Amino acid sequence: GKFLDFINLMKLFREYSVLVGAAHPFREGGKIPSLPVSELKKLDFIDLNGKDVAIDSKGTQEKTYALGKVLGIPVVSGSDTHQAVQYGCIRTRMNRDVNQISSLYEEMKAGNYTIAISENASFQVKTAGLLKKALKEIYANGGDYISVLVQK
Repeated sequence: GKFLDFINLMKLFREYSVLVGAAHPFREGGKIPSLPVSELKKLDFIDLNGKDVAIDSKGTQEKTYALGKVLGIPVVSGSDTHQAVQYGCIRTRMNRDVNQISSLYEEMKAGNYTIAISENASFQVKTAGLLKKALKEIYANGGDYISVLVQK
């Protein structure tokens, strides 16, 4: 597919009131580490990704926090998940309630949060992977995987 390059993508994002982060920055096949530091500093945060932490907690944390330090931007977690069983494997807990994006970002920049990693993160991620594989197989064989999930 055709995608915008990083510079133009960031220009597009800055037309809106959104926070932009680097999701799973060290995942194989990703290009984030190869981008110029001057461009990466335009990001608002770095994602400490649950799937990557579940696979290699120490290495993922070391690399991610080091990148956040170089860029001078916060490291937060919980960017996304594709299977409900994976929810909560990693999460960012804010020290106070916030209800606006601007307040959220100020708290992130001030470091007013903690990141919690579930003791079951590895199990959650592996289970989510198996579920995803099973659902794809059902679909590939002509089945309706939605009905499989919502059937009573």
